[in-house]
Amino acid sequence: MLFLRCARHLFLHSCIFEEKIFEILPRNTVAKTGGCFILIAVWDKEFCCNWKSIFLREVFYVYKMLEEQKNLVDRVREEVKQRFSGEGSGHDWWHIHRVCQTARAIGQEEKADLFVIELGALLHDIADHKFHGGDDTVGPRAAEKLLRELGLNNEDVIRKVVAIVKEISFKGAGVPTPMSSLEGEIVQDADRLDAIGAIGIARAFAYGGFREREIHNPEVELEVHSSFESYKKGKAPTINHFYEKLLLLKDRMNTGEGKRLAEERHVYMEMYLDQFYKEWEGAK
Repeated sequence: MLFLRCARHLFLHSCIFEEKIFEILPRNTVAKTGGCFILIAVWDKEFCCNWKSIFLREVFYVYKMLEEQKNLVDRVREEVKQRFSGEGSGHDWWHIHRVCQTARAIGQEEKADLFVIELGALLHDIADHKFHGGDDTVGPRAAEKLLRELGLNNEDVIRKVVAIVKEISFKGAGVPTPMSSLEGEIVQDADRLDAIGAIGIARAFAYGGFREREIHNPEVELEVHSSFESYKKGKAPTINHFYEKLLLLKDRMNTGEGKRLAEERHVYMEMYLDQFYKEWEGAK
């Protein structure tokens, strides 16, 4: 049925994100109510004559789904914000907020499921292995537990969000990290974009200080980690981290928009390192 297909398009690709809705559907077919956008007319001649009856039958169902999504995302956001506000290693609430913003923007370009993207971005660091003794199973379990506690009962959405949390992390220069969904690829790109550029540099040194690591030590050799286990055990100075991870991320982006955004941030890191070495040698 045309109405249901259009409603599903609205539901998946705009969801609670209002700013793009009129780019998806013609303005005269959409109404805003209660903070959500609802499809109220279709342009197929077969249905235009009775769109009001279609609306009356379907609008409550569509509106209810939109409201449930919005409410769940709001509850997850509030919970995550409470847990991570004030965190000092660079994995704080504002990192999560930036990842959400970037992932949402890329998701709109890619026509992906923004509900899954928003939840995946909010929960991607819910229990990072770096802060749980290297155990990379804690995060997926914590994400699933929180989603169920907050009332999500859509098993497909839970599965996709948990997969994002499980698969997202960088695991070493020699370790592939493919994502199993488009939404996962988008959240991974957004997370990696926040690890490079000016923000990425700041976060790298914040984490290095948090772990009491040296800024730079030219006597410590670079290491290309061939396994996740060796990567997790690394304790090299922060400058080494640029070569062991950050400078590799540009070529590991999944989406076209992710690759485009990574280019400028990558160049900025290269410029920073050039200046760093000049100052290290006392040239400037």
